[in-house]
Amino acid sequence: MKLQAVAARFVEERDWTLLEFKGHGAFKETYHIKEDKADFALKLCPRNRLGINRNEREISSLQRCNSPYISKIYEFGSFAFNDEVFYFSIEEYIGGGTLTDRLQTRGCTQEFTNTLGLCMVSALIHLDSLKLVHRDIKPDNILFREGHDIPVLVDFGIVRDLNASSITKTWAAQGPGTPLFSSPEQLNNDKHLISKYSDQFSLGIVLGITLTGMHPFTVDSDAEAVERIIHHCEPTSQFINRVREVGADYLLRMIAPYPIKRFFSYDELINVFERG
Repeated sequence: MKLQAVAARFVEERDWTLLEFKGHGAFKETYHIKEDKADFALKLCPRNRLGINRNEREISSLQRCNSPYISKIYEFGSFAFNDEVFYFSIEEYIGGGTLTDRLQTRGCTQEFTNTLGLCMVSALIHLDSLKLVHRDIKPDNILFREGHDIPVLVDFGIVRDLNASSITKTWAAQGPGTPLFSSPEQLNNDKHLISKYSDQFSLGIVLGITLTGMHPFTVDSDAEAVERIIHHCEPTSQFINRVREVGADYLLRMIAPYPIKRFFSYDELINVFERG
């Protein structure tokens, strides 16, 4: 919460209200703010922590998006505080908590998982139409509108624009992302394989955890799970047996080790979730 003083000064200069710190991602901190009766999310990041290219890529991507399942951005820029410059963005405030919160506080039914899958695949269809790959789909980055089970995908900090040059260095051993939710091609920095199928893999892990309460690749530790993904291993037998018991074999195809074995068309997945 070291940026709270920056947030306080920002809203003070606009005569707005700082309500609370909401959390942080890889680069930014998020605060709940209010302008008159309207709620917003203020995101802040020191300019030296996030390169200008990645910040511009995130902002540009969000501006192009128009989906009820993707967060909206209203304003962005830079802000000086104590001789340091910070990037800021003012985005839609989504007050129903994260999927992480829901997984910790209540069980999730198959119906809930189907609704989550249907909405998130709709978001991925929209991203694919823009040639964008989110690359960081995980429970922390799925929020819910207050009082509803409507999920919204947030945090485009490491979005990949397939029509633009890559920001990640080719020689890097690992691409950006959250290891437990990253695809094998991300973890191995196989840049030529990054595509909509990479997001499909991450969503498959999220849905697998939501439905079964277990990570598809974890046996004894998270580190082992990441190693299994890196080496293109199949999910654990325990996970396979569990999803087959509940008739959710589609998850095994979503998290297939190689992209070519995943669902070719998102329409196929939409049909799976609509059938329930």
